[in-house]
Amino acid sequence: MQFLVSVLSLPMIDNPFFDASLPSAVRIAGAGSIIGHEIGHAFDRSGLRFDGDGKMQNSWNRRTWKSTVDEKNV
Repeated sequence: MQFLVSVLSLPMIDNPFFDASLPSAVRIAGAGSIIGHEIGHAFDRSGLRFDGDGKMQNSWNRRTWKSTVDEKNV
């Protein structure tokens, strides 16, 4: 069984990824943009194959997938 998992390490908002001299609000906002980016993957071709519990389970029928994903080039 496969699961969709995303991990963000909190030390990521310090050196070397973010300049420690920046205010903490700026570093946290930067981490927020990374989190938003990762959440976006839930809606790409790979993420759409997982259910609400993170289990790989294609709940899309062929017609819905084609009209929703293929036509919009997700």
